[in-house]
Amino acid sequence: MPTRGSIPGRLGAFILGHILCSVLYFFFAFLNFRQTGPASSTIAVVQIYLLPAALYLLAGCLFSRLRHWPGPGRKTAFLSVLFPTLCAWGWVAASAGVGIFGSLVGIPVLEGAGSWMLFSTVYWAPASALFVLLSLLYSLGGLPWLWLVCVPLAGLLPPLLFFLGSLLPHRFRRPQLPALLEGGTPT
Repeated sequence: MPTRGSIPGRLGAFILGHILCSVLYFFFAFLNFRQTGPASSTIAVVQIYLLPAALYLLAGCLFSRLRHWPGPGRKTAFLSVLFPTLCAWGWVAASAGVGIFGSLVGIPVLEGAGSWMLFSTVYWAPASALFVLLSLLYSLGGLPWLWLVCVPLAGLLPPLLFFLGSLLPHRFRRPQLPALLEGGTPT
């Protein structure tokens, strides 16, 4: 059984928070598709860039408060961001690798499997997938370096924002009164 605020406990909380953020993101995306007019493009920009950040910050704050996590040490902080980031980057690398290998060898089943693996991120990581897709569109429009920066950020930002959100309850925690000694007077 992991202790409070341990790395496996934080990883499990991130997975649950990630699922919660994905479901809420789909809900808000559905509401945005129903809007028309000049304000809908502004709403789309807010939805793509600001809404995921707010959702991950709030999810981290919520899980930290509900699970009463203590303040993390440096190692716990680093590993609680690193493990989910490596999982995201590994998934993209594996799916691209399977697809490219299948294309080079001429095995259409592997090529299709790699494509399906890569496109499945739209369902289980919609904010990151849309972030990468928009950066790809901007890079085709004249900013070729942007895609190379945004792809690693899409894997790093959700765990980092979740972790920063988990620090918020510690920032606003009320100071504890000093414990009373046997004599009944504070020291």
